[in-house]
Amino acid sequence: MFCVLIGLVPPTESAFKHLQEHITNVQGMALQFRESSHAKDADDGDTPTLLISAASEAQPDDVVAAVDRELKAGGEETRCELWASAPCPLPLRPPCGYPVHLPNNEGWLYDAARAMREWGVLTQSSVLNTAQINELRMLVDDAIFEAEASLAANRPDISVGTDVFCFKEIASRSTERFDLRLLNSAAGEFVERHVMSQPKVAALLQQTLGSLCELNFDISVVYSRPGADHQGWHADGGHQKGAKDAGW
Repeated sequence: MFCVLIGLVPPTESAFKHLQEHITNVQGMALQFRESSHAKDADDGDTPTLLISAASEAQPDDVVAAVDRELKAGGEETRCELWASAPCPLPLRPPCGYPVHLPNNEGWLYDAARAMREWGVLTQSSVLNTAQINELRMLVDDAIFEAEASLAANRPDISVGTDVFCFKEIASRSTERFDLRLLNSAAGEFVERHVMSQPKVAALLQQTLGSLCELNFDISVVYSRPGADHQGWHADGGHQKGAKDAGW
């Protein structure tokens, strides 16, 4: 099953409604349109775009081709473009925006789990206090210093910041941007103790993903140094190399 994200320009709801009414399958495979949201295409001068998501076993390119044919057949002056695809839902921002907050009552956990399933994002406030945030920042800074010192000592041939490299502990993501796994570090232990085990965080994880004891996850920090390139919205995951799941 693929989730396909398609951009429609100009962003007319009538085009989306037309597609919902006239396309139910692609090459004999069921197609279900999920939701829509407005966005600006940064690669096209911030052109207003209507993003629509659809789920199908059909290949993403075939879905886009079917959408393009139907728009032209229906007389819609709308062009379409594939924005993204993934073997998992791609939540879109609701047209009316996200709720400002979820009620802090007995139904909080149910509402929070539903928000995660529907939108894929949830903000929790007051997980760490100011003193803990400052402590974590110092621990992360220490981990970064140790990793870069190890690189300088063991691989002086690497120009950190411009060369592409990938080790178990740290990898370059682009110019002056890095992904550092906090393996067996004080920073990683701090996150497990004060964040993952925080009552509301732990309860939400249990409700949506299962027991922490059964989850396979890494704790890492993505950090940038002066001169880092702009990094736009993008997909991560093993599915890009042929894996059957996202690998997240």
